[in-house]
Amino acid sequence: ESIYFLYGLVQFIICRIFVVEFIKTKVEKPLGRVAIIGAGVTGVSSAAHLVSHGFEVTIYEQKPKLGGIWAAVNQTSSLQLNSLLYRFHPAVIWSQGFPVKQHEILSEITRIWELYRLESRTKFNYAVRDVRRRILPDGKTQWTIDEGHDGVFDAVIVAIGTCGPPKAIQGLGIDRFTGPVAHSSKLDGLDLKGKRVVIIGGGASGVEAAELAVNSNAAEVNLLARSDKWFIPRNWFLSILLGCCPRRLQNSVGAWVESALVRFHYGNLKHLAPAHQRFYSDTPIVNDIFFQHARSGRARYIRGDLSEILPTALKLNVRTDRTSKPGDSGVVEILKADVIIDATGYHRPEYEFLPTVKLFPSKDYSPPHIFMQTFSVSDPTCLMTNAAYFDGVGAVGHYHIGISTRLLIMFLLQPETAPKQCFASVTQIHSSQFLHFIKFLKITETSIQQCSYVELVWWFVGFHLTNFMRMRWAIFNLFGWGQ
Repeated sequence: ESIYFLYGLVQFIICRIFVVEFIKTKVEKPLGRVAIIGAGVTGVSSAAHLVSHGFEVTIYEQKPKLGGIWAAVNQTSSLQLNSLLYRFHPAVIWSQGFPVKQHEILSEITRIWELYRLESRTKFNYAVRDVRRRILPDGKTQWTIDEGHDGVFDAVIVAIGTCGPPKAIQGLGIDRFTGPVAHSSKLDGLDLKGKRVVIIGGGASGVEAAELAVNSNAAEVNLLARSDKWFIPRNWFLSILLGCCPRRLQNSVGAWVESALVRFHYGNLKHLAPAHQRFYSDTPIVNDIFFQHARSGRARYIRGDLSEILPTALKLNVRTDRTSKPGDSGVVEILKADVIIDATGYHRPEYEFLPTVKLFPSKDYSPPHIFMQTFSVSDPTCLMTNAAYFDGVGAVGHYHIGISTRLLIMFLLQPETAPKQCFASVTQIHSSQFLHFIKFLKITETSIQQCSYVELVWWFVGFHLTNFMRMRWAIFNLFGWGQ
């Protein structure tokens, strides 16, 4: 009880310090208008920040309800990390650190949406088809959505996330399997009790599906992974600590982290640790329950490739050697199955509704290779919070949403603080030059898609130090204090 009290006290203090009160249904004299595409965690949070600071917003959501990806997953789905690292808005109040289930996450999204009077500002069942950009003679940008029925906007926030339509297993005889085949996000109501369950996919959703199968008293639970991923414990302090490592130190520090994880976390399951994948090259799986099931024999981890799907079984190429790679020869195994769970993930959402040629002039300046992984290099009034994210150690739904939104406010109210198209002075920075500088710090150009949370925060802080006018905004942008 004392832990719950302390956890609640910390959240209460955060609310008192950082929440900007707002109860108006309409901003009388808005400082600007912003279109937000997507009504998930990022879209709702961004809208709440904007209206609390005097802007008007219109949210476009293609589905009939709030929540984004959280509205499309199982009722048993939960955060895979401590909720302290998923404070997508300062007003969020979680019941506990872990686990936080789907219904509570949707409830908090809805509460923030209602608290900031966003109901009248949201259009459901609206799939944006065409976003048009117009440059005015004074250099400012105007945006319109589709035919422009909602008027002109000063900026657009693309909050479509990274999870689009679910992927599906194609070919290999999947059509002749006689049992149920379900995507890992569609398991509500699926009877797993006493069944032999095979999960195809060794990512976070596959591990969560394995937990569900074990808790449902499945007779057998087999998790098939083509390649290994790193597992880290569900510990908020460790997650923050691992996210603090800058890219230039990640090779040396990563080797130490891998050794410590194998020794203290994997233990007698060290044969499951990746041999080729470095810790800081991909997003780790935050989970320690699966290891408990693997040690007790209630779940089995299989490293291998799916060769063929038979009517009541799967033909696998099992690779017991942890140094093997997908496609290497192994041992043929026929694995009996009653249920197949497809945990191969999601397709990334398309953003073809944007004027991509103008916003992303080349592959070198396309997501995730954009300004601070959030802004278009060509136009700082196009914000892509969490839509350009690929891999990293940290949380997608955290306080960087507010920082990015307030940076957009700064660019709109004082355009000279935005990245320039050339080095007009020592204190001005070209967004593409900033991007190349970050790539230099991260050693390789491709490594920019792997971003730790502290790296992102340092980018935000460093950006303010390159321009005296931005320094005046630093407290507001970083903490939300002031108007």
